[in-house]
Amino acid sequence: GPMVFGWDTSGSHYDQKTQEATAAEVTEIIRSVGPEKLHVAYCDSTLQGTMELDPNEVPKWKPRGGGGTDFRPVFDWVEKEGIEPVCMIYMTDLYGTQPVDEPPYPVLWLSTVPPEKLGSYYPKFGEVVYLDLEQ
Repeated sequence: GPMVFGWDTSGSHYDQKTQEATAAEVTEIIRSVGPEKLHVAYCDSTLQGTMELDPNEVPKWKPRGGGGTDFRPVFDWVEKEGIEPVCMIYMTDLYGTQPVDEPPYPVLWLSTVPPEKLGSYYPKFGEVVYLDLEQ
C-alpha cells in the first residue's frame, strides 16, 4: 500500500549532510520496500512541499525549509488529502511540536538524535529508531 515519508527540513536538520542522508534513506525505502506509492512531505514549521512517487520512479529531491519544527502539518496533510498509508516514516531530530493524537497508522521516527538525549521531545506514539549520521 501507500507510505508517507516525512522529511524534516527545519533549520536544525537542514545542513547538507543531513539532507543527503535523508535522501539516501528515502531512496533506500523506495528500492527495498517498493511501496504502491510513496508520498513525501517536506516540512519545517509549515508544509513546504510534497511529492508522490511510484516505486520505479527516480526521484529528484527538492527539499525546502530552514525554519522552526512542527510535525503536525504532515499529519494534517495526510488526513486532508485522504491518504490511508500503511505507515509513516518521519526522519527528524525530533526537536519540534508533535501531534497530540496518535494517527490510525503506524509511525516510525528515524531520529538523528539518540533517544536518551530527547528528554521531553521523545514522541508520545510510534517507534523511535536512532540513525547515527556519524557512521
